[in-house]
Amino acid sequence: MIKNFFIYFPKDFINHFFYISSDAVYNMGENIISEKTIPDPQDLYGLMHLTREKIVQTHLPKEKITILRLTGVYGKGDTHSSYGPNRFIKTALKDNEILLFGSGKDLRNHLFVEDLIFMIFFFFKKKIAGIFCLASDKSFSFIYIANIIKKFLPSTLIKFQPNNFKSTKRIFKNLLFFNINKNYRCIEIKKGIETIIK
Repeated sequence: MIKNFFIYFPKDFINHFFYISSDAVYNMGENIISEKTIPDPQDLYGLMHLTREKIVQTHLPKEKITILRLTGVYGKGDTHSSYGPNRFIKTALKDNEILLFGSGKDLRNHLFVEDLIFMIFFFFKKKIAGIFCLASDKSFSFIYIANIIKKFLPSTLIKFQPNNFKSTKRIFKNLLFFNINKNYRCIEIKKGIETIIK
């Protein structure tokens, strides 16, 4: 698909190219992620994004390319329902329950959609070339998120599905976006969840 794009839109036609990628390009065994982390996708989804990045980089000079690697995004209107705030809120509203894997102590990063929009617009407006990870400034456990939802929806039951895996973590540190925007603070996850529920 992206190869066909460059057939019909030659490089001289393109002023600046933004590619929305994913943090799936990084190995899930990496506990701490930054722009210095070497990509090492573990599945076809991550490999697909990394391959597209490489195709873009072969067609355009680097000063015309901005690659944004997103972590998981949550917010109103989500249709993906991936494991995390989006799914938890939907099942709490529909079934009055949240199902967690293991003890729910895995640490993950969740970026509120309003923060994502701000970040994308920032790079779009500035046309800053390079590869950037877009994530919030904090990571949280799934049980912490489930308990936040339960505070807003007290009738919610938190259930656990046992598994044999040890708890894992994925934390983003020293991200270039926050180095450039030192005073920017992401919307607190409590506020984000409250906004969706209300």
